[in-house]
Amino acid sequence: MACFKIVCPAGLLRNPLIFCQLSNMHPNGRYMNFIPRLLSFITYITMNHLRANYLLVSIVCVCMGCFSPGNKEAPPPEPPAALPLEILPLESLQAFRTAGKNWQIAGEAFAEVDQPLRMKVEAGKGVLANLPLEEERAHIFTQMEHGDMELEMEFLMPKGSNSGLYFQSRYEVQLLDSWGVEQPTFADCGGIYERWDESLPEGQKGFEGHAPRLNASKAPGLWQQLRVVFRAPRFDATGQKISNAMFEEVVHNGMLIHEKVEVSGPTRAAAFEDEVPLAPLMIQGDHGPVAFRNIRYKTYGADSLRLDSLHYALYESKADQLPHFDTLTLIAEGAAKSLDVQQISDQKDYYALRFTGKLVVPTTGDYLFTSLIDDGGDLLIDGKVVVHNEGDPGLDEARGMLHLSAGSHDFELTFYQKVWLANVTVLYEGPGMRKQLLSGRDISGFFKKPEPLALQPGPERPELLRGFVKYGDKKRTHVISVGTPQGVHYSYDLQQAAVLRCWKGRFADVAEMWVGRGIEQLLKPLEMSIETTAGMPLGLNGKWAEETPPEFRFRGYQLNKAGYPSFQFQLNDIQMSDQPMPTEGRLQRKVEFRAGKKQKNCLFRLAEGKKIERLSDGFYRIDGAYYLKIPEGVGAKIVKSGESVVLASQILAEGTQDSLRYEWMW
Repeated sequence: MACFKIVCPAGLLRNPLIFCQLSNMHPNGRYMNFIPRLLSFITYITMNHLRANYLLVSIVCVCMGCFSPGNKEAPPPEPPAALPLEILPLESLQAFRTAGKNWQIAGEAFAEVDQPLRMKVEAGKGVLANLPLEEERAHIFTQMEHGDMELEMEFLMPKGSNSGLYFQSRYEVQLLDSWGVEQPTFADCGGIYERWDESLPEGQKGFEGHAPRLNASKAPGLWQQLRVVFRAPRFDATGQKISNAMFEEVVHNGMLIHEKVEVSGPTRAAAFEDEVPLAPLMIQGDHGPVAFRNIRYKTYGADSLRLDSLHYALYESKADQLPHFDTLTLIAEGAAKSLDVQQISDQKDYYALRFTGKLVVPTTGDYLFTSLIDDGGDLLIDGKVVVHNEGDPGLDEARGMLHLSAGSHDFELTFYQKVWLANVTVLYEGPGMRKQLLSGRDISGFFKKPEPLALQPGPERPELLRGFVKYGDKKRTHVISVGTPQGVHYSYDLQQAAVLRCWKGRFADVAEMWVGRGIEQLLKPLEMSIETTAGMPLGLNGKWAEETPPEFRFRGYQLNKAGYPSFQFQLNDIQMSDQPMPTEGRLQRKVEFRAGKKQKNCLFRLAEGKKIERLSDGFYRIDGAYYLKIPEGVGAKIVKSGESVVLASQILAEGTQDSLRYEWMW
């Protein structure tokens, strides 16, 4: 925390109101409200003493951690949003049961976009590859068995290939080269495959298949992401099934394609026809080549945390921060059924609560606690603050992680309520335990995003819309998004002359811009999108600036007769015109340059990544995520740049005018 030095007229701080405002800090050394109080103090003395001409206030940041003079330790790292997934090792095939000769461990997989059923691998570790042989087309089963499961992975398929993930070896999520399919069915990539009954009449044998909500498939030869949250069927004590298996979520390349889809039994071509609580994950190997990497998972059981001997104490309080409870007046106390504060107090405003009890932990391990509180409070276990939540202001979310041994632990939850809503929710996640409510009411839905509000371009002219866009985990503010009648769209950073992302199909979800207060101001693609390379693309003397230099300036954009923009920029005496345009399901970029003189070593960055691979016919694969198609005349070359590699083209070396064209494909 920064330390501030206040220089003011002698005796001013003797004013009891000011002194109380500055000294009323958070107990236990937490100065969460100091800065707002300091600003209130400045306002007060400014309004009351400026006319007397003796105000001298300077706020000087003189050190870090001055409220704890001896403490020079760095602040603890921010707790994760979720406990980490377990990694399925791919150094060998030991994580799998007996595998056929069609399965192997590799270092990388490649497939040309236009070559059916052809996939190559290179030696190494980290990739599970299936290369079916005429006589070897076996499925592969994990050693690990699962019930409820959360699974994340990446997969790659060549053109025309087919495979599937069978949860508990019985319930299939289809993997298929479905690139470009406009109306996907259950048999397309991400579909939950149909069940099959030979005894039914012809035409009715297949039933219960579920198509994905949209086709989020990438082109053949690119790595694709898949996340599945699966709930296993439930059985009673006699072994009778009491609820069906369910795919709670399936997310393909960042797009939710299934939610809460039940399956009444094993899907077609399952390894087994019965249903059980635990079984291995199976990957289909008899249809076509496929590769997998970064396989991670969590499995969940029936264990849960429990609160015992829960007691509450209700106090009078008008504090706007967590108070010292030993200074408050007790109103009532007794046994509590839960942490629902609205069941304890009839007061709407101005009170504080303290819950105490025992937390019963069934399994030793790391536990992640999340509190959602309005106005604020602390979660303590064995006297240690695990989660501090100040409300900031109103309802806020905070997290904390703690290693707990199996057994009983002291539990305490403090809470204060000033005005308006009064809410407490405590969620947790632990070893073999999915994120769930500890006690009370679950108000986590308060943060639910609005339903999508679709914006589409007209049939003849593109739609240009300014708005914020997420790139990685950061919000880009100087962005224009362009939706085209051809169905190829992009978002463009006007500060950096960078195409940030591209997508095809429907254009934009503008709900977080136009619904309610529109606080986030975020435009989101309605379809699967790819992130391209951010950053100012011009590199002088063969180097690229980490930050956009002040001399690089946006000079506006011009619209052609059809309404498509070309963006104008200037760097010193170099002028640049940048026009992305849709072409045959791809996004083409045409960039033109003019300069006062030839440039010795001026490079234009086409792409940047950790790994750039040159394929045939002018194609480059960027981090396995998308392709660039570059004509021979561009003269692209791969160069090292810090920890990354850059695909670049030299410009303005032979004259004062130059241009280049290339295309993104995904």
